[in-house]
Amino acid sequence: LDLADAEFNGKSYESAAASYRQFQKVDPKHDKIAFALFYEGLALHRAEYYSDAVQAWEKLVADYPRDPRAPEALMRLSKTKFDIGKFDEAVQGYEKFLKMYPKDAQAKDARLQIGQSWYNAGDYPKAIDIYTRFLKQYPNDDQALLVTQLLQTCYYQAKMSPEEIEKL
Repeated sequence: LDLADAEFNGKSYESAAASYRQFQKVDPKHDKIAFALFYEGLALHRAEYYSDAVQAWEKLVADYPRDPRAPEALMRLSKTKFDIGKFDEAVQGYEKFLKMYPKDAQAKDARLQIGQSWYNAGDYPKAIDIYTRFLKQYPNDDQALLVTQLLQTCYYQAKMSPEEIEKL
């Protein structure tokens, strides 16, 4: 594990990922397996092996859902799916996050990312629904102005009339 950490800190991400993976194979019952999975995913992501990074983080969340790194891993894998254009899968990840970790500090961000994922997928009615619910739930939030602007953009992109908007 020390070698993997040194490689990671030295920005040798491919080598670090291989070393984290090797650590998991050598001692699969070690109490630092979740740590190794998280950093394997991070190293793979930084080396731009996005699908492999997602797999490492998915394994961490599935096998160690109570590990303190699991919520962050789930957010990272969802964001990675968003970044590579798999918006439906990103939504699934963010929704899973909200189900598994509803009180986590990142829950609000997960809600916003669901809206953004639907927007990027071109499903403006779903994005409108998410953004509207966000504003009802957090009317005085620091991001309320941004969400209002996103909502207006959704209306414009959906080519909705004021009457149609009122029905929502």
